[in-house]
Amino acid sequence: MKLRLALIPVLYVVFAASLQPQGGSTQLPGCASNGAGGINCAGGLAAGAINGTVNASLQSGADASGKLNACFAALPGGGVCDARGFGATTQTIASTVTVGTSVPQTLECDPSTVYVPGTVSVVMFVLNKGSHLHNCHIDVTGVSGFSGTVVSMTDNYRDGDNTALDGLHINGPGNTTGNGLVMTSASSLQAVDFVHASHIRCYGMRRCIYLAASGAGWINGNIFEDVMASGTVVGVEMNATSGGDVEGNSFTDYSYQYSAATTENGILASGSGARSQVKSNHFFNAKIWDVSGAANAADFSNEIARDNLVFGESQGTFRYGSGGNALYVTNHNALIENVSGPHYYYNQSPLTNYLSMGAQYGPNNASAGYDMIYDLLATDASAYDQFRFGLHYAGASSTSNYGWIGFTGAPALFQFTPSGGFTAAGPLAGSNVTTGGWSQTTPTVTCGSGTPTAITATVRVAYVGKQANLNISVVDTANGTCAGTIYVPLPLGTHQTSVLACTEYSQTGTMGTAVIKTTNVANIQSYSNATLAATGNRIACNGTVETH
Repeated sequence: MKLRLALIPVLYVVFAASLQPQGGSTQLPGCASNGAGGINCAGGLAAGAINGTVNASLQSGADASGKLNACFAALPGGGVCDARGFGATTQTIASTVTVGTSVPQTLECDPSTVYVPGTVSVVMFVLNKGSHLHNCHIDVTGVSGFSGTVVSMTDNYRDGDNTALDGLHINGPGNTTGNGLVMTSASSLQAVDFVHASHIRCYGMRRCIYLAASGAGWINGNIFEDVMASGTVVGVEMNATSGGDVEGNSFTDYSYQYSAATTENGILASGSGARSQVKSNHFFNAKIWDVSGAANAADFSNEIARDNLVFGESQGTFRYGSGGNALYVTNHNALIENVSGPHYYYNQSPLTNYLSMGAQYGPNNASAGYDMIYDLLATDASAYDQFRFGLHYAGASSTSNYGWIGFTGAPALFQFTPSGGFTAAGPLAGSNVTTGGWSQTTPTVTCGSGTPTAITATVRVAYVGKQANLNISVVDTANGTCAGTIYVPLPLGTHQTSVLACTEYSQTGTMGTAVIKTTNVANIQSYSNATLAATGNRIACNGTVETH
């Protein structure tokens, strides 16, 4: 047969490799040996196969699927099926194209080529273990109600296979049935492990990425990078049934754009059954945009979801309740997030070892206010080992702003207000912890007998939990007829009986005590129960008091 020459201006192309001509003819018009094991040709060259790379556009077939399958059949020992020869055309995939029929193979597409499904339910591409798929552009918008799959992975993929997908671009009409990339494991003898998928763009599909494990099968340790989903019903869904395991998959730089087609979630864990789990899947630098309506940014509320992590940012208006939550995370799922909008909402079963942090703000349209980290299982006494801290915005007034630190399953331990500093809350309520350090009062001094002419007192208090640290200073400028015990009122609530150490440090150096009984009064005397009242005396008392 003859190899066809492209009609372009004269260009001398040197091939230092053997050619595999199609058919029985080896005539190459305009070509001659260069004496070095290769040939020189005037003009471009369109070859059926060069060095284990087969030109799919020159293969026989009724449509692109026929040509591509013929291309892979021509590579029984592995190699590259080069589909770039289709150029900026629209090509039909009427039947499944299998990449990696029996050995690892590679499909190289031209992004300007648009592949369209030939039927409503076709699985367009199957990517088998060890094989690669690059830069393919698929458009299913012209097939109403498309219910098929763009790329399916059902082989037995393991850590030594080096299976990869890069540059997948999918356009859909916003339908609720067709899927983009689907990984499936249906038994313990068939798993999807350590696949690398990157640079994926999905618009208007049922799911952009769907990981489905069942029958003790598992989908573990796969890496997804630079994934953008827009207008899909679900961005990424991880489903485990009948003992399936979707675990340890990593998503880096995941973006999800809400649209009217989005009725569920940017990220969803689904499934049921004994020993089924969606576990330890991590989303780093996740960006979930403009979620509203009944949609969730992320939903790990299913009981099979455990220890999943979402780290990123979500923007938009979110509703408070069982649906439409900014981030809907329960049952051992850790979340670190910066969210604009109403509440986080957490419910259902107890959490363990939960750490959450971030910031939240927005107009107040819910009576419970706006919690950066909403009360996690606030009514569930079985919650334990959980810690939270952050900011709360209760309404338009800046004096309503406060922050808190504490354990979930109970109110905050400490609360911060711009005007009042730290105060204790929940189990520490009433301990009056302040951020201003020492608070100060100047109570009126009285005596066991007589009347003081000019005796002043300063009381300073600082709280740590329910412990009050006291510093009492008494200055006797003019004693008058004061004698016996010196009484100094204290700004304490209910407390235990306590004794502080005192010293007259100006004239005599006499040691003394300040006994604080059930009343909020310090009873100051010398160590021998004598009076410390005398003109010119200065008394300092220090110690701690246990408050209730």
